[in-house]
Amino acid sequence: MNFRFPGCRATDEAAPDEQAAALADLAYDAAAGRLAEQRERLEGLRTRATALLGVTGGVITFATGIGLFGENNGGTRVLPEWCLYSLMGVLLLLGLSVTIVLRPTPDRTDKSWSHGPPTDLLLGGAKAHEDARVVKARAAESMMHAAEDINGPHLRRCGHAYGAAAALLGVELLLVVLGVASVHW
Repeated sequence: MNFRFPGCRATDEAAPDEQAAALADLAYDAAAGRLAEQRERLEGLRTRATALLGVTGGVITFATGIGLFGENNGGTRVLPEWCLYSLMGVLLLLGLSVTIVLRPTPDRTDKSWSHGPPTDLLLGGAKAHEDARVVKARAAESMMHAAEDINGPHLRRCGHAYGAAAALLGVELLLVVLGVASVHW
């Protein structure tokens, strides 16, 4: 089988150094791409969480504007107390969930998010005059570790928090409808 990589011969007998260099480049590019994809996913989650927070604010503004949180002309509440306290709890949980998604990622020294290749590893290899493919292979390994063990759990937490916030928005709307229905029927 003949594979063609930049810098490699189109034969099965490509020089081991050329193969190793091509594989190191491939691994490095794949690992860097994985980190970039994770960063894009996190940015997407944050954008949706911000929009969800805006929708929540709109629902509360609408409900307040039509007087759902006050008393009507007859002196009776528009929404029962159980509904008001439930809405308050849901709003607090929703705000907490969105805050988890929107909190900034600390720098690499914190080991809670990795944005790109480890520059200390690259510069250390250059200072030690190591072979570029060895340094690239180590950097790729470090980035894959970061993608799996550091960024992955953080991204999953943010995804779960966003899912919880979206579900809580549905609960908020349901509580408003149930509260109005329990008073008027």
